Order: sequence, then structure tokens, then C-alpha cells
Amino acid sequence: MLLSASLHRRWYAPGDVVRSEVCLYGLSNPPGSASNGVSVHIGRVDNYFADVDVDALPVARVKSLMAQIVGVCAVDSRRLQYALAGERAAAERCRTLVDDKLSKYYNVYRLFCSDAVCLASNLPLRERESRALVVTFTLPDYLPPSFRGQCIRFYYALHLSGVRCGPRELSAPVKLCIPIKVYSAQAILTPLLLSASFPLDRFDFRPKVVIRQSAPSPALTGPLQNALAPAEVEDFDARILSNRALHARASQLARQRTPLEFPLCLEGELALTVALTSTTVMIGDSLNGIFVVKGNSTFQPVKVLGSLEFLECCSAKHVKSGVSCHSLPGWGKELVVAETTVVEEFDWVLLDRASARFSVSLTNPNIYSSMHTDVVTSCWQLRLRFLWCRSSVLRQCRATHCEELKIEEEEPELVVPLIVVPPFQCEQLPCKGVTLQVLC
Repeated sequence: MLLSASLHRRWYAPGDVVRSEVCLYGLSNPPGSASNGVSVHIGRVDNYFADVDVDALPVARVKSLMAQIVGVCAVDSRRLQYALAGERAAAERCRTLVDDKLSKYYNVYRLFCSDAVCLASNLPLRERESRALVVTFTLPDYLPPSFRGQCIRFYYALHLSGVRCGPRELSAPVKLCIPIKVYSAQAILTPLLLSASFPLDRFDFRPKVVIRQSAPSPALTGPLQNALAPAEVEDFDARILSNRALHARASQLARQRTPLEFPLCLEGELALTVALTSTTVMIGDSLNGIFVVKGNSTFQPVKVLGSLEFLECCSAKHVKSGVSCHSLPGWGKELVVAETTVVEEFDWVLLDRASARFSVSLTNPNIYSSMHTDVVTSCWQLRLRFLWCRSSVLRQCRATHCEELKIEEEEPELVVPLIVVPPFQCEQLPCKGVTLQVLC
């Protein structure tokens, strides 16, 4: 038997409706073949073109198949002293909600967990037969974004679990976890207070299961369509519209394009100006700017070395003693940088140029947006390091045809904080999310 599940979007915002199509395929399992727990990641599931012998015996029977949506917070106990639910026992119980490969040093706390919803019970599957259904859950209105850091992680998933048996009535577990990617505009605009808000115990997830009818053709079930009408996905009530307004506001910050200029002075004299179109960038877009060199200056900028950096910062009061950290400029002792990741490095040559345009791409869909909570804050910054020489040295080098240009040892540095907001997603034409399969 093959279990397949697809999400109807690539990512979700707090308050959105998560919609997944679940398909069950009856496959013959020759003796000695591999089964149970082999999952693969594919782009889509095509229709299964095959005639089904209605008189044939079932090759598998699904005794039960349940679905639930979960959200957890995993804290590295070696680095942070932090807990959502007060006791250690609660953390141990929640470990069953995440990947078994998670290090034993992580304490796992529940953000939310819906009740299990029955998708199928005592369902026979003949060879080449397929069944499909759609299950929906509503996400809570107040959530941190998906995040996999060194100190803390926020994880969301749709869990499918159950029991199936073969022709000889040998029972075997069925399990499939579909990660749900969440972006939160709330965490950009205002700090999220996790300790005061979680775990959620009485939230109405509005679960709904709809059985898909078999198509009148050899293709018994079809994949999720790329284009879904909004009415098929969710209801437009005031709560959902409020959450979308927050996301629209964050997107507007990235589109308003407030230009900023940063002058570079060498020994008190203006030598270069860095102009940026905006310091707020949407995932999928690029940060654009220009270096403008001042003519007839005593100093000559030669080259700019740049790096795009992602910072995982933690509240200083939660960091354990002995953990290596450094303070975050502008935050005093409130926040410390626990991990710095250089995402990409650049270099731009300015020698003999009056100006030079540059672009820093943030088109990787797997990067994190900015986030601010009471325990962890994720920041982005563009670090620029300037190599320069004196104009007199440059003229002498050219006159003597010297191959080496003496660069001054002092390297001025400019660090530009950036706000990275969630990517654009069309509500009317959402892009289909991942499809996962497991052979049971």
C-alpha cells in the first residue's frame, strides 16, 4: 500500500486553513520487497491509470488512519534555560510529536496539538485501487514562524498515523509526517510573548474531512489542482481577514522602497556614498543599491567586500553561563548573538569607476524571515568592508607601471540591518505545496 499526502500551499500564515489531499493506493507487495517507512519527496502525484478487478481480494486493509496537526517548540538545554510548560515531564511527553532524530539534549514543548481526526476505518484496498480524501485544519491566530536554529526550533506538521494489515492479517503501522511551513508577519511587526501564550489547550481547529468521489474513468483519483477557488479552501470571516491584513502590512513595508544613504568618510573626508533602495526586502526579491564614488578625493575606494548574514539572537537572561555569545549592537545587554551564519559573500570593484550598482539576492525560498519573540530573535544584516588607497599612491603606481597597489591597512566597515518579510502568495492562485509518500 502507498500512502500519499499533498499540501495545497507552499506556506501558511497564522489563522490560515491548512488543506491536504490524502491518497491511498493498493499496490501488490511481492515477497521480500522493501516496505514500511520508506518516504520520498516528489513534486506531484499523477493519476493512477489502471482498471480495478472488483471481484479481486483486497491486497491491504486500512484498519485505521488518523490525522492531527501539531506545533512544537524545541529548546537546546545545553544553551538555553527556557520552558513553555513548567516541568520536564511535559517536555518528554511532547517528544513523540517530532522527528525521532532530534538530539536528546532538546527539550520539546507543545505549542498546540489538535485531537486526532479519523480519515479511514476498516477500508479495503484492491490491487491498483486508490482512494482519496481531503482534510482541513485551521491554524491558531498567534504563532511564531517555522524556524530551525541552533538554540531553538519551531516545528509544525500534519501527522498521519494508523494501522494496516495485509492479506494474511499481519498488522503494520502507518505513519507519515508532512512539515508545514509557517511565516508570521506578527513576529515582524510586534514581539511574540511565547511563555504567556502557549501551550494552546482549547483552540478550535475546525477539522473537516471530505471523501473525494472516484472519477468516471480509469483514473480513480486526481492530484490537487494548482488553481483552487478560495471558496473551496476557507471561509472569509473577520478573523482570517485580520490575519491577512498583518501579512499585507508586512508586504507593504517591502514594496514602499524608502531609499537610504550611508556616507563613508576617510580621515574626515567624504570618499563614498552607499545608497540602498530599501532595507526591507521580501523573500523572493533582491536588495538593490549603488556605490557612488566622490571625484577628486584624496582617497580612492578600490574594492568592497560584502556578506549577507543571518543572526540567531537570544534573550540574555535565558542563555546559560559558559555559552559563547556577543552583544547585538543597538540592544545593549538585552539581546546576545548566539549564532551568525554567512549566507552569501560578494565583492565589487570600484577602481576607476564613478559608480557601481549592486544587487543582493534573497530568492532562496528556504530562508527565514525576520522574527522577534521573548526568547529568540532572528536578524538579517548586510556587512560591507571597504578596501582603499590614497590617490597619490594610485597615481604613482600608474606612472611606474607597478603591478601591485598598496592598500591601506585600515578597512572601514558598514553594517546595514535588514528586515526580511514573508514572500508574496496569491490568494486566488496558491502554489501547491510538497507531496510526500510512504510505502507501507
